[in-house]
Amino acid sequence: MSSSGVREIEDLVNEALQLPHSLQKRQLLDRALILTHELGEELLEFDVRYHITSCAAHTGDTDAQLSNFAWCLAKYDEDPLVFGSQTTATNRNLLWQFKWMISPLDSSPVFSLAQSEAMLDDMEDHYRRANLGMSGVVMERYAHAWSVGDMDKARLLRAEHLATPRDSHSDCIACVQSTLARFAVSNDEEDLALTLLDEILEKNMTCLDEPGNVLAHTAITQLRAGRLEGGLDAHLTSYRKARDNPDRIGTITEALKFCAVTGNEARGLNILERHLPWLVHDQLNEKAQMSMLGACGVLLDAVTRAGYGEQVIRGTENPVLEQFFGGHVGPWMATELAEACWSAAHKLGEAFNARNGNTSASDGLAATKALLDEHYDLPIKTHTFLIPSTPAEPTSPQEWLDYAEVLVYAGLYSESREAALKALDGEAKLKTFALSLAIGASLKLEDDHSAHTWMSLRQEIMIANNRLEEAQSEERLGLDLYRSTPESIPALKAEIERLEAGGAGFALGTVLRSLGNTYLTCGESEEEYRLALQYFEASRELVHPEILANLLWGMVATHVRLDENLTALEICEQIQELELTVGDKAALYSGFAALLADQGRYTQAIQYADEVLRIYSMYGVNTAVVSKASLAASLYHDMQRFDDELTRLRTGLQAAVNAELPTRELRCRIGTALANSGHGKEAVEYLWEALGEAENDTPAEKAAICGPLGWAFEVANEPGRAVNTYRTAAAYWAEADRPFAAAENYCRQANVLRWFNAHKEACQSYDMALEALEDNDNICCIQVDILHGRGLSKSQIEDSGAIEDIDLALALSTDHQSPAEINNLLEAKAQILGNLDHDDEAVALFLQASDKYDDLGDHDGAARNEHFAALTLVKSGKSESGVDLWHQARKREITNLNLRRSILVKLAETLDSLGRDSQAAEIRGLLNE
Repeated sequence: MSSSGVREIEDLVNEALQLPHSLQKRQLLDRALILTHELGEELLEFDVRYHITSCAAHTGDTDAQLSNFAWCLAKYDEDPLVFGSQTTATNRNLLWQFKWMISPLDSSPVFSLAQSEAMLDDMEDHYRRANLGMSGVVMERYAHAWSVGDMDKARLLRAEHLATPRDSHSDCIACVQSTLARFAVSNDEEDLALTLLDEILEKNMTCLDEPGNVLAHTAITQLRAGRLEGGLDAHLTSYRKARDNPDRIGTITEALKFCAVTGNEARGLNILERHLPWLVHDQLNEKAQMSMLGACGVLLDAVTRAGYGEQVIRGTENPVLEQFFGGHVGPWMATELAEACWSAAHKLGEAFNARNGNTSASDGLAATKALLDEHYDLPIKTHTFLIPSTPAEPTSPQEWLDYAEVLVYAGLYSESREAALKALDGEAKLKTFALSLAIGASLKLEDDHSAHTWMSLRQEIMIANNRLEEAQSEERLGLDLYRSTPESIPALKAEIERLEAGGAGFALGTVLRSLGNTYLTCGESEEEYRLALQYFEASRELVHPEILANLLWGMVATHVRLDENLTALEICEQIQELELTVGDKAALYSGFAALLADQGRYTQAIQYADEVLRIYSMYGVNTAVVSKASLAASLYHDMQRFDDELTRLRTGLQAAVNAELPTRELRCRIGTALANSGHGKEAVEYLWEALGEAENDTPAEKAAICGPLGWAFEVANEPGRAVNTYRTAAAYWAEADRPFAAAENYCRQANVLRWFNAHKEACQSYDMALEALEDNDNICCIQVDILHGRGLSKSQIEDSGAIEDIDLALALSTDHQSPAEINNLLEAKAQILGNLDHDDEAVALFLQASDKYDDLGDHDGAARNEHFAALTLVKSGKSESGVDLWHQARKREITNLNLRRSILVKLAETLDSLGRDSQAAEIRGLLNE
């Protein structure tokens, strides 16, 4: 035997064992198996096949699971001493895997009940010969009876299992409890199911599949019990854990049912489209196929009931699905696919009924169908229906011209030219404008031949309509009139001299405008931009009215290049006074929005951004809808109107899907907007999926997802996950050499730890944030935040450095922070002084902070600091002074009702302690106002 060959096999196996069950792990083990064949060493082959069995059992490969176990068991039976549990290279236990072999037999009508019973008997025989306990055997007999619909026997075996002592080969507590809970659901013992579920969660019972499995199968049970939030959390958590592993097809089935009964048909449809291929992943797991087909059927029935029966289901044209649905031209619609799903499910149900000798399979499908009679209003803001955009086709020359303008400004030059040419049936003015669009589009497409053709036709039309000077000018200049390149400048200047000498009007205005555009497009200096303005201004009174808006926009763009935004906005207002075409609006409104946003005029900016988004949506220009929706969403984000931001991002996502454009960035932004609007669990869905897709991306790209994901976990009230995710984000940013971003995420991690009173760990994270910034300047703002948080945490662990941190933060903040932020630091220092029992200093500082909040008109801030001062006074034995301060605080215009209540409650308690009972009762009366 080759020692190097053995070493290679062992290295492959060891590498595989470091990985979760996955395709990558399986590939390593398969390579190792090939090498064992080459060496002819059966003991090594036994070990590798053992691990393949385990991997196959957890990735939905029933065929490999059964065949590899059978090979290993045969070798074990030949010589238990050589192939026994303690003699393989990695000390594995083959008999434990026996428990995984019954379910695959039960899950396909290809296997008879007799074969399942024989497998169970063989398992028991092996366990007895190995002097193992019977707990695992009884559990498998119980699960088998339940699986084949023999519920009376299953109930008896459940009792027997509960009475059987646990041993080394018993299922883990989490799996046992999950099985009992899921059985209770199917046995109409829903109260028992929830009791068992609660025990799993309260005692944090976990294993490879749990609690994800039990959460999925009890989500609707929680809804029925009125535990809507629990059901929602169970659905979201279990789906997140299952969506990347085809072996978890049962969880997908439950997710589809959940969406059907909670009004989340769009989300369910997204899940269905994503996981339909899982139907063929494990051909032997026909029980899972039947259950998922039934769940697809009920979800699609719900989609139809919601009014989206004609929704096209993406992915259904995949030939591998024909074994279930039969042939079909193109993708299926929801109503069609629902019928096909039910038909395929019932066909499998009949096969299981025949095998099992009962109607348990068809009864289960009937119970799934009956879910249509249940409804729980529990909207999840992760998905909306994506309806393909089918705008009405233009019918008149003017409509075609408008459409051409919209397309050209979206950068769709070929489509724009095609639309412009359909406007040639209109009047002469429309024709010449349409041809100018066709010429410009042809140049963008580097099609000079077509540009010359349309220019000749345009000249003919101008001559026929007494626009001789313009036609002659265009003939002399040729494409130089349209190109806007430095090489065109001499010809344009010469033509201007010629036209000025002849006193020409519109022709001169056109050339002057063209020269202005050339200097704007090609210029790189202030002098050249001033020339552009000069030529634009000279053409202003000469150009045709229909291109005046475009001319003025050239002036706006030039003033922006010169950092003269206020002047640019004044010209924008002049443009608004003109009669604008739809194309003008599409071209100009995005620029208006950006300029207004730059000046902080967000309300007006949003109006323009939404209007241009509406225009592109109306014409179905999906590529432009994506960018304009992004612009509008950014403006709403800056105004912290996150629900409105979310609506625009969804519009962009729909357009991106329709145009088959990448969607991950939009989905990440949707996830962040969901978190910002308080929908943390839904946000995690988007961002977790995006992070999974970013496995091969750069550290910076992964960090950009991890940061928002940490925030989503915070909002979802999952602080542990938030802490870990922020730590991961910080590490990625550090790897990408982005110290500021790394420090920011360490700070966020520390803040979460501090809020949950893990102050020692928080200080360590704050330290890491400061270390990340050691070699950087101009970063005092983030330093202030870090020192502020660390000071508060240090005070909680009685670290005398707390005051030093706050004082340093105050010193750094003087020139850079807002007055409100400085007040926060003063308040923090007062809190720290109080925590360290420096009560007199704390009271003085609280009152100082209160006065400063008062100066800013922040009545809540002023009252809050008076409240803290009063609490500190009472703590130090000065209750009368505390009462005076509370009276002063309660008379303020407090908007925070919790703060007002806290002040009144503490005031009443203190009055009681002073024996002033009637005054205390009077204050308590105010609590009901």
